[in-house]
Amino acid sequence: MSVVKPITRFGFTTVDLLVAISIFVIIASIMIANFRQGSQQDQLRQAGFLVASVLEQAQAQALAGTTVNIGGSTFVPSGGYGVYFDLSSPNQLILFPDLNSNGLFDSANEIISGWTYNLPANVTINTLTPVLPAVAFSFRPPLGDRYINGSLNGGGWGGSLQVGLRHSRSGNLINVTVNAISGQINVQ
Repeated sequence: MSVVKPITRFGFTTVDLLVAISIFVIIASIMIANFRQGSQQDQLRQAGFLVASVLEQAQAQALAGTTVNIGGSTFVPSGGYGVYFDLSSPNQLILFPDLNSNGLFDSANEIISGWTYNLPANVTINTLTPVLPAVAFSFRPPLGDRYINGSLNGGGWGGSLQVGLRHSRSGNLINVTVNAISGQINVQ
């Protein structure tokens, strides 16, 4: 008498296939969500470093006594160089030569073509400390003295400027701080 062996089939059943596809879809959707979140965080970090870089550029130009050409005249601005932040234009900042040494941005005559910087998409200036609708932070040659809205070392405005940046989609925040006494610039 011979024994009949049952036929064994190898492969996936439909249920096995559906479970495998479901697991793949779940893992893929988690990866896409993490990628988007990481991309938004990178945009925010990039904006923070842009703000810090423009502030460092103003500081370096003041310390180096960099000349500016306005109306055919080349000279070192007596008030140095500054960066202007305005909450009514929350996606840009302006590097400016302080021509009249008042420590403020005078848009009528201190705007230079190409010195306006736009923040990355979906990132805006959310807050300014001191809490004002607009703040000018300037560095004056030859020693790079620091002024917040015309006050030496921050004066009545406090000892630092903090620019809060926000990503509109994620809601994440990052701060750029400039110490008005030491001139140190930090991205946090």
